[in-house]
Order: sequence, then structure tokens, then C-alpha cells
Amino acid sequence: MKLADCHILLLEDDALLGQTTVDILLDLGVASVEHVRTIEDALSELDQASYALCILDIRIGSHVCTPVANRAIAERIPILLVSGGDLRQELADLPGRQIFLRKPVSRKTWHSVLLDLAAESGD
Repeated sequence: MKLADCHILLLEDDALLGQTTVDILLDLGVASVEHVRTIEDALSELDQASYALCILDIRIGSHVCTPVANRAIAERIPILLVSGGDLRQELADLPGRQIFLRKPVSRKTWHSVLLDLAAESGD
């Protein structure tokens, strides 16, 4: 995964935090970020486009992002799980390695995590 070729799906229900995250990710050099605010919109995006990474807010309103996480995993799309609280247990049963980030996520942390993911993918 090269950052310049990286298309990211961001599921974040807070509009301001979502836009801030989009701005940071684009500033770090990713190709594009599609910000959606509902689980349904995220699933629809996964039907319509290819993504190199999904960044998922664990709690979307009163729901947990499990359907989107499971879909991304099934499609072999790496996921980053973010939350304002420690909600890791909400998705403890997901297969594979999960990366959890606590909100708010700093630009430095986003940069570090994206570089680590790029290195892991061999690009």
C-alpha cells in the first residue's frame, strides 16, 4: 500500500471529526478518502468501490460497526478501529489482527500508523 495510491473508506458519524480526519489523511498524501456517516452508507461504498483501508468508528450512534468490519475483513481490506472510549471488547471476536486507536487521533499517530501499514503490505 503506497500512500499516494491509497483509497480510504472512513466511517465516522461525527461530521466535524470526520472532516478533520479527511483533511489530515489527505495532507499526509493518501489518494482519496470517502467519508460516510452510517453503516448502510459504508456497506454501499464497499459495493461500489475498491478501498485499500477502512477506518471505522466503533460506535455509530447506538450501533457497533461490526457489519462493516466483517465485510472489510472478508474482502481482505485492512481496518483501523477508532473510538473515544475503550470499546475494543465490542469487536473482540473479529478475526485477525486489529489496530485500535483512541480518539482524538493526532496527525503524528495517523502518519505513524499509515507508514506501518504501508511497510506491512510490502510497498
